[in-house]
Amino acid sequence: MNDFPLLRTFHQDFRSHEEVNVEISIVSHGFNVVPLFWREHRKLPRFDKDHLIRLCTVFISVAEIFDRPMHNGKAWVNPISANLRVVVLRLILFNVPMNYSHDNWSAILAHIGKPEELDTSARNAGALTRRREIRDAATLLRLGLAYGPGGMSLREVTAWAQLHDVATLSDVPLLKRLRNAADWFGILAAQTLAVRAAVTGCTSGKRLRLVDGTAISAPGGGSAEWRLHMGYDPHTCQFTDFELTDSRDAERLDRFAQTADEIRIADRGFGSRPECIRSLAFGEADYIVRVHWRGLRWLTAEGMRFDMMGFLRGLDCGKNGETTVMIGNSGNKKAGAPFPARLIAVSLPPEKALISKTRLLSENRRKGRVVQAETLEAAGHVLLLTSLPEDEYSAEQVADCYRLRWQIELAFKRLKSLLHLDALRAKEPELAKAWIFANLLAAFLIDDIIQPSLDFPPRSAGSEKKN
Repeated sequence: MNDFPLLRTFHQDFRSHEEVNVEISIVSHGFNVVPLFWREHRKLPRFDKDHLIRLCTVFISVAEIFDRPMHNGKAWVNPISANLRVVVLRLILFNVPMNYSHDNWSAILAHIGKPEELDTSARNAGALTRRREIRDAATLLRLGLAYGPGGMSLREVTAWAQLHDVATLSDVPLLKRLRNAADWFGILAAQTLAVRAAVTGCTSGKRLRLVDGTAISAPGGGSAEWRLHMGYDPHTCQFTDFELTDSRDAERLDRFAQTADEIRIADRGFGSRPECIRSLAFGEADYIVRVHWRGLRWLTAEGMRFDMMGFLRGLDCGKNGETTVMIGNSGNKKAGAPFPARLIAVSLPPEKALISKTRLLSENRRKGRVVQAETLEAAGHVLLLTSLPEDEYSAEQVADCYRLRWQIELAFKRLKSLLHLDALRAKEPELAKAWIFANLLAAFLIDDIIQPSLDFPPRSAGSEKKN
């Protein structure tokens, strides 16, 4: 740390704070953004308010590092190459130091909407019906962010709000206000994504959209009570859609609105419902979805049963193959007639196939199941179903597109590890929704705030003269 005066000053200034949260991203040659999280706790009886407000404006732009700087004798950042740039992108906006600055809150509010617009939307959503304890919608939103991404309990939020003249109320009225504001928080999060889509939408060509869901459990619960369904754009590395349901609502490939320039990509969890695939096959969007060899009713063009294992066994060793199949309605006549689709079989390398088969055997052994020989044989292939035409997209190109699906998995991990979306604090359904939506809104705002810093590769430290 001694070799980096900016970082040293930053660290020393914040040593006197009660709690400091800093999110850091490592950018290697302008690519591969790796978010990290650094947290330090300090306990002091009193604060210097003016000093804290001044420190809230500190922003360390870029510092070159070539080794591991040490923090309290431990590696502060693990370098991933010989030349890394550390960019302090933001301070957590809702913890104790940042909340002293009303100017900073105004800057955050500017990314959401004007105060009068917030008041109108809150009234329409039924979130702001009384103004006795909470004066306006912006104050209600600030309390929701303090409770959600701020990591405070209801009593801590009320104490903080009274200490800093934000609002004066007890924890029970706050609970009722946040519970009534749950849908409004969701509307604000959806509006944030809508504005982003209008700015970053593609003007030509196809746009990839990864879809997946993640489970969120209530505190003390053994099973998931909520399922968060989301869409993700791997080009911008940002979420595009979301919907919160209970755990009984299954994943659907057609959950979000379709666009003509879209290729929707999903894993095997989405490939077992032919009616969902049908809605895309006859809709505007194209799709790439991984399927199980027995997950659908496979038919030939003549309506006969398609021999899936015969198709896989007929492939040359290590070669990919494809064919056109008909997808049946699984006995549900209301689901419509069979429809055509392009089936692609991607052969895994021998070492990858062995890993896949070993994992399959281990998982079924743990659950007390017996693996069929055909299932074990099919584990050496990745089966993809797509509507993309063969004359425009080769089998290799379709497989390459599907390989990007892991990015939404990493995005979920960032939500849960950095913003602690998996640490749901509330058991009451409406309060839990308010907590989740507030965290999503914070995540979307963070993406929008830091995106300009990631649009261009950062310049080397010292390339510009300091003022």
